[in-house]
Amino acid sequence: MFRVVIADDERKVLQLMKKLIDWEGAGFEIVGTAGDGLSALELVEELQPDLLITDIRMPLLNGIELLKKTREKKPDLLCVVVSGYREFEYAQSALKYGVEDYLLKPVNKNELTELLHRIRAKLAQGAELEYQMKLNNRRNQELLIRKLRDCAEGGTEFPDMHQINEGSGFHFEQGISTVLLVKTDMEQALMHPHSYRMLMEHGVEILRKNLPMVADEWASAICPEGIITILNSGEEGFSELKRFFVRIRKEMEQEREVFGEIRVVLCLGRVCSSFRELPSSYRSAVGLCEDRLFHSEQILIADHGTPQEREHVQIGTVQRTALQEAAELLSPEAYQNAISDSYDRIREDSQFGGALLRSWFEDVIEITLFQLGAFSVDGKRVKNELLEQYWYCSTPEAVKALLEQRFIPLLKELLNEKESREAKPITDAKRYIREHYRETLRLEDVSTAVGFNATYLSTLFKKETGMNFMDYLTDLRMQKARELLCDGSLSLADVAEQVGYRDLKYFSRLFKKTAGINPSEYKKLYS
Repeated sequence: MFRVVIADDERKVLQLMKKLIDWEGAGFEIVGTAGDGLSALELVEELQPDLLITDIRMPLLNGIELLKKTREKKPDLLCVVVSGYREFEYAQSALKYGVEDYLLKPVNKNELTELLHRIRAKLAQGAELEYQMKLNNRRNQELLIRKLRDCAEGGTEFPDMHQINEGSGFHFEQGISTVLLVKTDMEQALMHPHSYRMLMEHGVEILRKNLPMVADEWASAICPEGIITILNSGEEGFSELKRFFVRIRKEMEQEREVFGEIRVVLCLGRVCSSFRELPSSYRSAVGLCEDRLFHSEQILIADHGTPQEREHVQIGTVQRTALQEAAELLSPEAYQNAISDSYDRIREDSQFGGALLRSWFEDVIEITLFQLGAFSVDGKRVKNELLEQYWYCSTPEAVKALLEQRFIPLLKELLNEKESREAKPITDAKRYIREHYRETLRLEDVSTAVGFNATYLSTLFKKETGMNFMDYLTDLRMQKARELLCDGSLSLADVAEQVGYRDLKYFSRLFKKTAGINPSEYKKLYS
């Protein structure tokens, strides 16, 4: 719906214009009316309409003066002049201010409707063009931020200012440049990632709206660690940083009613005199963002000079071994204990902070996924997801909980799959034994039938059933023998042969051992 302001000093004309046609059906909404040129100018500034329809003769500011001033303030505003026959030549002079068309009084319904259809088509075309330009600009910003992150993380050289400006639509200039990371922590971000993404998208709109306060040119994009922005300005622009930070935080934290409890932290990387130094500024901003988990401050600014590289502190040997064994054995309980013990150890480290916590987090991922490599786990996908979800955490304990919530269910799932895989050959072996127990049956016959090594099958069989192969076969044969003896129609020799024994004495001895009485006594009792 396109927005319209109508200006005319005759109240009846204003009422007629509003009722003359179906404005909504034509794709327009009248957002304001004015009885003089000065009020109309104020409405244009306040309401930012797409179309102004104005009379020529009005008090305080006539139509021509109104057109001139609106052109200065809103060059893209489309304007239509309404005039009487005696003012026709006067109205024509308004054309030099880019008037779209003019209407003669009394306004004709059909003429106005036709004019609005033409204007709507033009506005729609302009809106599409503006949208595409805006979209291309945002894509360029996202590509530049991605390039910055790749160079910072990969240690490669970042392009200079002229290379960036060339053919990209940017107009960065010599001056001060830095990287700003706006981080919004939201409770339940892991539970509601879609809502968190919406919050970030709203945040980047707020940021872009306020950036002219502090930057002559900028590029901003949403990244896993937060909203990353390259700021480029002179000294006078950066002098407004404090006021800018307060406004950004205030506007973003107003979203609590929609998104629940949120905390906005602004991390300003070190200031650079050259664009090639921006990866260093980015790294310092990220370092501040990591450290936010240990501070209550909401504005963090990097020290001047070259930031010191902090050492990568690895997990202790004992804790590493415990993690490896727990993951290899697919033991959720042991893994839970290993994670807790390892986390407690790093908390005792004098360097415990953002860098050490993230280092520990990445080490745990690497150790765990290496051990799970034999179980067809998509390690690359799991790692990438965890590294992104790391930035959803708003406390050190949440980082530990993230690892537990991801890996412990995974271990349980893999353990169930492993047990199912191991149970299947035993199920097949039991089926084969039940089908062939009357025959002379050896472990090698069963293992060949199910496609497993006899030694491995024997071990697996004992683990799954609690008895070895021969005990299981004997137990099954004795069950069948008891059933046949209860029938009473077969002789003892026939029963023995039916369950796989040709030696009656051997059969009788086994039967008494399992049933407590010999076969003949059993037959007398139960047949």
